[in-house]
Parts: sequence; C-alpha cells; structure tokens
Amino acid sequence: MNRSLISAIAGVALWTCASSTTALAAVGDGDTIPSALAPIGIEHSELRASFDFLLRRATAASATRTERLALVAFLRNSLIPHAQNEELVLYPALDSVLGTRGYATATMVLDHRAIANRTLELVSLLDQDPTEFQQKAVAVGALVEHHFVTEEEFVLPILARKMPDRALRALLQRMDAPLQED
Repeated sequence: MNRSLISAIAGVALWTCASSTTALAAVGDGDTIPSALAPIGIEHSELRASFDFLLRRATAASATRTERLALVAFLRNSLIPHAQNEELVLYPALDSVLGTRGYATATMVLDHRAIANRTLELVSLLDQDPTEFQQKAVAVGALVEHHFVTEEEFVLPILARKMPDRALRALLQRMDAPLQED
C-alpha cells in the first residue's frame, strides 16, 4: 500500500478546504454555534470538508482502492479520535451541567459507535464489491452529518448557556490536549 499517496490525498483534502474554513470561522447571527465555542465549530467544518472531499473521491464510479482506503484512514485517524475526545471531555461537561449522568449524551455516544462499526465494515469491503462500499460509505456520511448537526444545534448551545466563558475556555483547552494513551 502506498502510504504517501494516501497522505497526499488527505493533504489535498485539507488544503482544498483551508480557505473555506477561514470564512466559516466567523460565527454570525444565523449560526447555532456560540462564539465562545467557535473553535469546535471550526474543527467540525474542517472535518466535514475533508470527509466530504474524501467521500466524493471514494464513492466515484472510477474510485480506486487507494481512494477508498484514504476515506477509511481519515475515519480511523481523524474522525474517530475526534469522537473519542468528545466522549472524554465534551459530553461529560454537558451531562454535568444538565445533571443527566450520561442520559443526555447516550445517543451521541451511540452515533460514535455506529460510525466506528461502519468504518470496520468499510475496511472489510476495501477489496470486495465497490458498489457495496459506496453504499455503506454514503450511509456513514449521512450519519456523520447528522451527528455534527446535533452537536452544533443541541450540545454546543446548551453548554454555552449553562457554563461561564471561563469554564468554556477551560473545556476547549482540555479538548485541545492530546489524548492520553493507556
């Protein structure tokens, strides 16, 4: 497998969306992401743009195994670690301010599990039927988009309403900290 080609494709995805990310960084009146949590919205925009780019490449009729693998690699190396970070930092904060002991975020965690499980299915389909890979990849795309919208329209606004700015900044710092390996 040509790792440099996969890295190059992922790099192009990030480069392609870099200029649009700057425009998305400003939180306007119509946005649901509170300005104090704009860095999470920016990260979501970057993840979305890269994922969308790789999804289009991986599901094209002429897609190669390398393009399909680049999508799987992005899911495994970028999106799933982002989800793990949310489970360690963001969701406990929401449960804490709502006093729900995990109930408010249970469906969000289930989304993460579904994305991880569908990613494993995509791995098993890399050398199989490209049409089935395409169908499953598009389904993952719908799940990912739904999840981002739920976070941006539910989780982030509630956190902004329930937490002072100082606590939100501390939350962002914890989210930026590298994940600890056990």
